Amino acid sequence: MYPSPALDGEAPVAESPAFVAACMSIVSDRAAALGWRLGKSILTHSDVWGLVWRIDFQARGHPKGSHYVNRVICWGSADGTVLGTATVFGQKPL
Repeated sequence: MYPSPALDGEAPVAESPAFVAACMSIVSDRAAALGWRLGKSILTHSDVWGLVWRIDFQARGHPKGSHYVNRVICWGSADGTVLGTATVFGQKPL
């Protein structure tokens, strides 16, 4: 299991540079390899999952102006430890 693709009663977090950098490292490798266009991201805290970072993306060939995006979800701790990631498709933009 993984955190909900949409915010689920989570509190926004101002920043956690080590965690976001660790997640971005994972996402940027995938994005480069698969031709993703990265979009908006948000960092939250969940009592169940810890820090949760979500970033929207569009895959190569995704029609511009579409009402849906895809999303990577990354969760872990403030020290930069990533406990897991998930990729979900067909989401409303953040």
